[in-house]
Amino acid sequence: MENCTYGFGPSTSTIALPTLKSLAVVPRRYTSRHYTLIVTSPRVTCLRLFLPFTRTHAAAVRIAPEGREVLESLVSASISILDMEQEPNHLNRRMNKHKVDFLTSTRSMLDRFPNVRNLDLSGFTTIALLDKKSQEFPMLQNLRTLLLSDCDVGVRCHALRSILLNAPNLEHLRLQHCKFIDTPKRKRGNTKSKAKPSMCLDSLSSLCKNLQSMEIKWQLVDIGLQHLVEFIKEILTGRKLHFKRTIRGGMITVSIQIRSRTSIA
Repeated sequence: MENCTYGFGPSTSTIALPTLKSLAVVPRRYTSRHYTLIVTSPRVTCLRLFLPFTRTHAAAVRIAPEGREVLESLVSASISILDMEQEPNHLNRRMNKHKVDFLTSTRSMLDRFPNVRNLDLSGFTTIALLDKKSQEFPMLQNLRTLLLSDCDVGVRCHALRSILLNAPNLEHLRLQHCKFIDTPKRKRGNTKSKAKPSMCLDSLSSLCKNLQSMEIKWQLVDIGLQHLVEFIKEILTGRKLHFKRTIRGGMITVSIQIRSRTSIA
């Protein structure tokens, strides 16, 4: 379903085909209508969504078969969200309530995918990745491949830490043009904010034992990448690594092949 329109004014559309296995919904990029899409098809295994939003309009999506809390059949999902009013230095600007509510609902949607194995997320902020209260990513035990594109991985990668903790069987991780933010100046000197990330390093090192490869792409002008490098070194301590770095058109790509820890017989 591409370049779809949903009537005039607020509207709700429901997809409830009982045998549907693959679904892609790509509305018009510059839609100005507020609509809700409800997917209740119980056998969907592959899902692709593009969700544009503004301070007044958003493409809300609810996913769960009738009478159930989750979509157990889903194996592969690709979800892109796009702020149509994004401005320079938007990371330092406070979002209005409508945008926050939309991003929070997007995070809740990820809770509906307990068995997903392949997940592509694009444009996700920390609000869309982490639960508001617990500041945690959904527990996805079956997740094997994850792509984060143009996502915000948080201050000193705290969102990425939560992702790795709650996806213990992850094998392949790709980061493309993600945002790596330094600690805000007003928080410097706060011992609690500095201690919290380091508490997870030992747990991450053990939980990431299934990680086989990483690929990171960024532009030469990107900042904050030193924190990502330090973070990767910590979680991959004791592993055999093979690096490959390429630079093309102002873009740097680093591929890392990861081997298991050496064991002494």
